[in-house]
Amino acid sequence: MAPIALLLSRIQFAFTVSFHIIYPSFTIGLAAWLTVLEALHVATGRPAYRVVFEFWLKIFGVAAPIRRRSPSPVAFTRRRPRRPPMPLSIL
Repeated sequence: MAPIALLLSRIQFAFTVSFHIIYPSFTIGLAAWLTVLEALHVATGRPAYRVVFEFWLKIFGVAAPIRRRSPSPVAFTRRRPRRPPMPLSIL
């Protein structure tokens, strides 16, 4: 393989891997943060928590569908068929 093609393929791979690591981590962490903000709003009744919650909810609404559309590496692994359970012997 030509050196330039190898370099370009490595750059593409680095971009793809970083995309698939950043988005799931971001949306999982953001979901937890939204839960904390909502709990604080309910517990204290302060409207500031609700304002911050609604701001981050808009960002979550954009980021979550992007994460769902990105393919998971687990989907490409070969799955072995499940074996039936061993029969119990009657003593």
